[in-house]
Amino acid sequence: MQARQIATIFALTAFAATLLAGLAAGNAAGAALVRSIALMLACYAVGRAVGAAIQWLMRSEIRRFQAANPPAALDHELPQDSTGSDEPADASEQGRVIGAVNPQSAQPEEPLQSTARRAA
Repeated sequence: MQARQIATIFALTAFAATLLAGLAAGNAAGAALVRSIALMLACYAVGRAVGAAIQWLMRSEIRRFQAANPPAALDHELPQDSTGSDEPADASEQGRVIGAVNPQSAQPEEPLQSTARRAA
């Protein structure tokens, strides 16, 4: 998640919560709106700092993990299925797509007729 996204989430959450709390407390709508906008701007700055810290932490942890766990060389062959061959177990399975319709067994669709023709 980007620092800007985290900052936006912080700001909008603070705005909504402050506005609802101000209106629920019986404050004037204008005063509640001004306070909500001020808090939204402050929370955007805080969210930007928190987001940048999270982003830095994640990048450093990814670099540390990659340094500790380099990709293994592929010296060995990849495992095969239980039959030992790369071919499908059944020839009918070859090219099979789940949910596909076999064009030879599909029923031809009946042409659409208007209700006036059917009634006549």
